[in-house]
Order: sequence, then structure tokens, then C-alpha cells
Amino acid sequence: MERRSDEQKKTAEEMDVLRKKRHEVEAQLDALTQQREQSSEELEKLAAHRAGLEGQLVEARAGVTVADTRLKELEGDKKKLEGDLVSTRQERDEVKRSLEELQSVKGALEGRGQELEDRLKATEVELEQLARTKSELEKEVTQSHREVAKLRADLELAREEREAEREKLVRRQAAEDKWADELHRLREEKKALNEHIAGLAGDRKSEELISQMKAEREHLIHSLASQKKERLQVEDAAGVLRRELHGLRRELVEAEERAESLSGMAEMLISTEERLARTQADLTRTLEEKNGLEKQVGELATARAMVGETRRTPADKSSGMSAVEESREGRSFAGEEARCASLPEEAKTGEGEGPETGSGATPGDQQEGTTLDPRLGPIYSAPPPESDDLTELKGLGGAILARLNEAGIYTFWQIARWKGPQVKAISEDLSLRDRVKRYEWQKQAAALHEAKYGKTLRD
Repeated sequence: MERRSDEQKKTAEEMDVLRKKRHEVEAQLDALTQQREQSSEELEKLAAHRAGLEGQLVEARAGVTVADTRLKELEGDKKKLEGDLVSTRQERDEVKRSLEELQSVKGALEGRGQELEDRLKATEVELEQLARTKSELEKEVTQSHREVAKLRADLELAREEREAEREKLVRRQAAEDKWADELHRLREEKKALNEHIAGLAGDRKSEELISQMKAEREHLIHSLASQKKERLQVEDAAGVLRRELHGLRRELVEAEERAESLSGMAEMLISTEERLARTQADLTRTLEEKNGLEKQVGELATARAMVGETRRTPADKSSGMSAVEESREGRSFAGEEARCASLPEEAKTGEGEGPETGSGATPGDQQEGTTLDPRLGPIYSAPPPESDDLTELKGLGGAILARLNEAGIYTFWQIARWKGPQVKAISEDLSLRDRVKRYEWQKQAAALHEAKYGKTLRD
């Protein structure tokens, strides 16, 4: 309003000046009327001069009207920007709360991840011990299988020997029975012979026969004693074989029990491996969740930085627009004053000066170490020896800088050379949304490049 009142005062002063000039012109016209015959040409010039002054006055009034309209538009834009600032602050508060929640969840997940890592280390140590135990048990199982096979072979051999001894014992028993029958027959014959001897007492032939029979009897008794001795030896050997067979059976049972226990330990080892696999899967899922949350936290941090930059941008934009309008209005009124001052001097004519053109422009050739990507434009395959501080661009923070560097973008001239398809591709790949267009990164980058290197980029 003060500006408007100043403008009105200036306009009034200009009107007074114009009125004064008008009175002077009228006085000159009166004087010229008296001298009409001598100065008719001068009168025509003064009339034309008066018409020009009135036209300039009309133009000045029109300029004031345009300035008032522009001021109203700027006030509307200011109110709109203030509303956007309030909504941006609300969004910032919401993002801040979400960030705090995610940070708490991140802390809990980090604790859980640490716990799972400790469990994984303990499980790995246990697995190593179980692996060593498994190796030892496998060796023992192999040795037990060999011993069982050996015991079974010994048992089979003992059974065969037992069968052979049994057959031999059966044969000896049959021989003993035969000898017993023969002894019984001989006893019967002895009894008959004793009776016959009693009847033949005193006969010499009978005495010789009796002597032969006694000798035969002694031979039979000796053979029977040797048979009994052999029978006792066979029975002793059978007892030894029975004891050995019983020991082999006991060893076989112990070996089978050991094999069963080893099988149980092997099953326990398999279950432990399965539990370890499940633990590793849980740890992998937890790490993936942790990475996802870290990514969300990074996105929220980026959004928070965007909100802060957006909050600063309306004020900067408003002040910038005000400064621009003030400079424009100042130039407009200065031009009007200059034109008004130059009107009385007919000999002077205004000459407009054209805008200065940038000198020292450099061609936009491709820089060394870059490759032309069909989607992203020129990119570096490796970090260049000299790069620009891209965070000087409005709306570009540390998180976005890291994404740009990962994509091979390090300098102002790369951003300044972006075209429409490249801006779209980069915004999609790096999740920039409409940030490039909203903050006009290409223009900012071109200006920063020119300010830093003193050279203007040329398409």
C-alpha cells in the first residue's frame, strides 16, 4: 500500500509538472498567437508536442493500472504459498512421526537381528561340534558294522563247529551204545561161560579158553575207558563252545545296541541341521526386513529433507518474485520518467540497448571418461577426478546425491544437458517424482556451471 501511495504521489507530481508545462505551453501559445504570422510553424510543433505529452500521460496511467493488477496477483500468490507452507509443515510433522516410529521399529529389529546373529553363531559352533561328533560316530558305526560282521562270521563258524561236534558226539554216543550192547552181550556170554566153566572144571582146554576170554574182557574194558575219556573231552569242548557262543551272542547284542544308539544320534544330528537351516532362514528374513526398514527410513529422511526444502522454497520464491516485480516496476517508472524528461528536448532521441550476449560459450561436447547412455544421457563409469557439489541445487539433498552418484552423475553439465525423456527416465529410476521440473534443475545447473567455470553451456 505504501508503494502504491508513493506511486500515486509520483503520478500527482508528474501531473502537476505536466499542468505547469501545460500552462507554460498555453502562455507560449498566447505569445505565439500574437506572433502567428511570424511563427506558424513553431505553433504546429508545439501542438504536436502537447499531443505527445498527453499520450505519454495516458501511457503512464495505464502503467500504473497494470502495476496495481500485478500487485494484486502477487498478493494472491503469496496467500496461496502461505497455505502450501502450512500444509507442508503438517506433512513434515507426519513424516517426522512416521520416521520416529520407523526408528523405534528399526532399533527393535536391530536388537532382534543381533540376537539372531548370536544364536546363529552359537548354532554354528554347535553344528561344528555335531559335525565332529557325527564324523566320530560314523567312524564308530563303521567299526561297529565291521565288528558285527566279524562277530556274525565267528558265530556262523561257531555254529558250524558246534554242528560238527554235535554230529561227532552223536556218532560217539552211537558207538558207546554199541559198545554197551557189546559189553552186555559179553557179560551174558561171561555168565554163560562161567556156568560152562563150572561144568568143565578141571578141563585144560577150558582154562585156556577162559584165559583168552579174560584177555578179551580186559581189552574191551580198556577200550570202554578210552571211549568214556574221549566223551568227557567232547563234552568239555562242547561246554567251551557253548560259552564262546554265548559271549558272541552277548557281543552281538551290544553291537546292535551301539548301532541303534548311533542311529539315534544320527537322527538327532539331522534334526539339529534342520533346526539350523530354519534358524538361518529366519535370520535371512529378519535381515531382509531390516534392510527394507532401513530403505524406508532413508526414503523418509529424503522426504523430510524434501519437506524442509519445500518449506524454504515458498519464502524464497515469494521474496524472489517480489524483488523481480520491484525491479521491473522500478525500471518501468524510471523509463517513464526518462521519456517524460526527454520529451521537451526535440533534438534528443532514445536509443534502446540490446541485452548482452554471453561470451566464451563452450560447445557441449562429451567429457572424457563418460559414456552416452540412451536413457540417462552422459554418465561416468567411475567417479571423475573433479566433481561438482550437486547439493547446491535447490531440492537436492544428501540421499538424492548418493543416488545420482550411483547412477554416474557427478557434475552440473550432466544435469544441464538433460532432455525430456532423460528427465523422465531419471525421475523414475531414482524416485525423484517431479522434483527436476519443480526446481528447474537444468537451469540451476547451467547457471552454477557458468558461475564456477566462467563458461556458458551450449546445446
